[in-house]
Amino acid sequence: SPDLKFLLTDGYSGYSAATKAIRELFGLDVDNCRCHTHARRPVHYELKARGLLKVYNTYLVPNGNFTSFAKNLKDYIEKTKNPKDKKLRKLTEKDVDLLTIYYFINSLFYIDSSVVAKYRNALDSEEFKAELLKVRQEKSKTVVDTIFDLIRLYITKYPRVIDVTCHADGSKTYKPNQLSTEAPALIYLLRYDEDLKRFIQSPELE
Repeated sequence: SPDLKFLLTDGYSGYSAATKAIRELFGLDVDNCRCHTHARRPVHYELKARGLLKVYNTYLVPNGNFTSFAKNLKDYIEKTKNPKDKKLRKLTEKDVDLLTIYYFINSLFYIDSSVVAKYRNALDSEEFKAELLKVRQEKSKTVVDTIFDLIRLYITKYPRVIDVTCHADGSKTYKPNQLSTEAPALIYLLRYDEDLKRFIQSPELE
């Protein structure tokens, strides 16, 4: 279809080859747009393996309340300073950083869903598409930029997590430290930085 502008996929590298073939064979300028659900999943599993999902769901974003995350996180950390309350898990600095990255990823879904809820019975309307695009460009763009800023800050703070190689053309490659279980999840996000930002360009993208 001449209207095809994006290919929404997971991180399988074959899709990059597919968009290249579409350009060469059909002359269509199609961009890859990677799925945030797939990008979120390894972070989710990492937090689950660390026992942090219960902290996130119970104390930081209770009942899906996204607006009080920063306050809830601060309050939780203060509570864990009380040596008498042994049932609360103390958070390391890495824990806090990973929970914050996870929160911002989830916020992207929350922002979209707030517009979807408003137009629940009119998701094909031009009004819905216009507002979704406006919200994505005014709010989601800032959030998605923050996600990648936080990840880059994380690997700067903890240089043993990921080995970064800078190439002459300006590109970078990332190699996980096998002792750092969070490295593959963060590398997945970094590898598809631009692809994961493309949903900002169109309300047609999931």
